[in-house]
Amino acid sequence: MAPEEDSGSRTLNRYRWQSRVATRDLLALLSLDLTDRQHGEVSPHRALISERHEDWALFDGDRWWLVSAKHLDNDQGAWTWSTLMSDGGIPHLYRNYRRLSEAPGCRMVTNNAIRSMPETRLLRDLCQLEDGADATPRNALSPEERAGLNLTLARYLLVHHKDAGLSEEESQGRSNHVNHCEPNNDLIASSTRFLDSLLLDTNIPGRRHIVDAGPLRFVRPVLHRLGHPSTEAEAVWEALTGFVEQSMEDQLPTEDAGLTDLIRSFSTRPHALGPEAVEKRTVTTGQALTVIERALRRPQVFLAPGLPFEHKVSVKMTVGKLESNAIQRAEDRMATWRKTCAAEVDDSPGNHAQLQEFADELEDRVDDLHVELRNEGVGQEMFGTRLWHSATRLPPESFPPLPFRLTRTLLTGALADASDQCRIWFTPFRFNADAILLGSSTPVSDAQDEEGSE
Repeated sequence: MAPEEDSGSRTLNRYRWQSRVATRDLLALLSLDLTDRQHGEVSPHRALISERHEDWALFDGDRWWLVSAKHLDNDQGAWTWSTLMSDGGIPHLYRNYRRLSEAPGCRMVTNNAIRSMPETRLLRDLCQLEDGADATPRNALSPEERAGLNLTLARYLLVHHKDAGLSEEESQGRSNHVNHCEPNNDLIASSTRFLDSLLLDTNIPGRRHIVDAGPLRFVRPVLHRLGHPSTEAEAVWEALTGFVEQSMEDQLPTEDAGLTDLIRSFSTRPHALGPEAVEKRTVTTGQALTVIERALRRPQVFLAPGLPFEHKVSVKMTVGKLESNAIQRAEDRMATWRKTCAAEVDDSPGNHAQLQEFADELEDRVDDLHVELRNEGVGQEMFGTRLWHSATRLPPESFPPLPFRLTRTLLTGALADASDQCRIWFTPFRFNADAILLGSSTPVSDAQDEEGSE
């Protein structure tokens, strides 16, 4: 069981989550640059300019959007109207929207869903981005439903009038209870325009998963378009998120980190805050590309120091160019497989025979996958990753029966265990994994040149 987080570490993890979400947006802007390059077009000035951790703006030439990132832990449940207006920061986003003469677009990004209840259904139908993981389809709103939604938001803004930046005149009709608030027509009209600009992006990995998902989901497609292999995606992800996080941590002598003042300064000359203050908060797509190239040249600088090998399967996967997340999963699930076998496989008639039949079938299936990859012409750079990915996704129910129920977790552990016993490899060749494991002078990077059995 993982140790409990104290409030300080949880806050720090959320800040890091937000910088990673901002990095995702920066990579999306860079993808637009690459599309322009592909079409032979000159890219407009694209950049991300950040407030302090939670809010940023995205610039694409003359167009720009306000973004607010809010993390909600799973044990807190889905977003409701009440939490959207408090923890979700919708009033603050509305305040910035109005300060900037009603920005062309506003987006709230979050890792959690909008609650599937009548009170929030209309908001989801109007504002939520398409999410393949959401089983509830979006529906068109009738004029009556849209009018009711506009009124609901205006009422909540009255309850949170200070955060929303409402004047005393605009706050007339407020009450401590949302249903008793009576907003005037101007506030309802302003709420309507804000909802027209608002998107709710709920398809973001949580803070425990975005570290693993980021390199594969956000970096790998960009590296592919740049013509680079994806083997250094993790180093690129760490380099970019660190660069973005640094921009979010710079101090500015303005109230609330002054995102609205920053945007005005970015859009006009001369800079009201001085060019240095704005530049520290700005990350352009050109800078992002420079960081990527730097990480590709020296990936080890951006990754945690390598740990000593504890298992031969880890050596083999490393030489096979699998990434650290897959290696960690193999080690963990190999331990689970071995504990399960020790607990469930006894000397009852047929138990050991079942285990041997399963092991033989697993090796045969991996051999088949190996041949398929070679016939496809898959190069050494991706051979190990493709083999591991395909093997761990073999249907557990298709294997011979065992004395216990086979799950994908246990199948992954069995695959790692077979490799640890030198029955499965993630390279087209064999090498002296024992020597590397025992700390010999043979470096991992040279293992591909040293064929031979153990």
